[in-house]
Amino acid sequence: MDKISLMPTLVNISLLVTGKQQRNVFPIYLQKRIVSFISK
Repeated sequence: MDKISLMPTLVNISLLVTGKQQRNVFPIYLQKRIVSFISK
């Protein structure tokens, strides 16, 4: 799959995982996940 088309899925998963656990950490966590994913 293309990395760009995977983005919405990553965002949704991250929202589900972090939204339930640590709302404050979510934006930073999501940013790091997306950046590290794109730069691979």
